[in-house]
Amino acid sequence: MENAIHLDAWRELGANPSPMAFPELFAGLQQGTMDGQENPYPTILLSNFYEVQDYLSGTNHVYTPFIFLFSQQIWDTLTPEQQEILTDAAVEAGKFNRQRNREVAIESLEQLQENMEFSEISPEEHQRFQDAVLPVIDKHADSIGREIVDEYLAEIEKAQ
Repeated sequence: MENAIHLDAWRELGANPSPMAFPELFAGLQQGTMDGQENPYPTILLSNFYEVQDYLSGTNHVYTPFIFLFSQQIWDTLTPEQQEILTDAAVEAGKFNRQRNREVAIESLEQLQENMEFSEISPEEHQRFQDAVLPVIDKHADSIGREIVDEYLAEIEKAQ
């Protein structure tokens, strides 16, 4: 993905990331222009990347939450009751989305393992990933908003 944070993280991990337009990725893997790709299991399965790639690594190196956005201009026209209904619905939908996303990821991985050699990194290697990208977090914290980054990291710490 052509995203400065992602690219910097991969560089810190010792890779040479090369963003490529998604519609060109299958051909890039097939022709050897790309050595690998980074995508969720369902995307790998639905894109048939298992046809042009033999190996799959479970790294859990990124979590991409989906967020619910709403126009402030429209939100301000709603009654408090309507706002509460939408807020409650968004929270409930988020819970369902996370659960279903996990289920689809597991189902996709099981299908991919039929066609690809799968390996998963150890907790120690995962920690090495996290340690290696700390400079990336520091580098981009100000552009994101240091207080947001600090709050996010604190929430992760609580969840662990």
